Amino acid sequence: MKREKAMNRPCQINKRSSARAVKYRKRLRLLPIILLLLMSIMGTTVPKSVGSYQVREAYCVKPGDTLWSIASSYADESDDLRLMIHRMVEANDLKDNCTLRPGETIYVVLEERDLRSN
Repeated sequence: MKREKAMNRPCQINKRSSARAVKYRKRLRLLPIILLLLMSIMGTTVPKSVGSYQVREAYCVKPGDTLWSIASSYADESDDLRLMIHRMVEANDLKDNCTLRPGETIYVVLEERDLRSN
């Protein structure tokens, strides 16, 4: 008799487990949004070329320094100053009309090496 009553009762859903499931689904919906936000905040760095890297040195800007004067202090006779300045602008994300401030640290690109060449 007891067995028949149990079989005739409608199935009851456990309210706690359904609430957990709803919370879990909400969290899963938020996951892609959170990941996108984290990626945009942190930024992604992609190398210019997969097979190359740069040799850099940090330089503290002094009063009266220009990109040309900084590049000429690091350059050898065989180096092209324009190329060094171009690499410095790219490495430091400088704008076209950039002004260097004393005390600011910038990176001087000493060399760009290709990993594929021997």
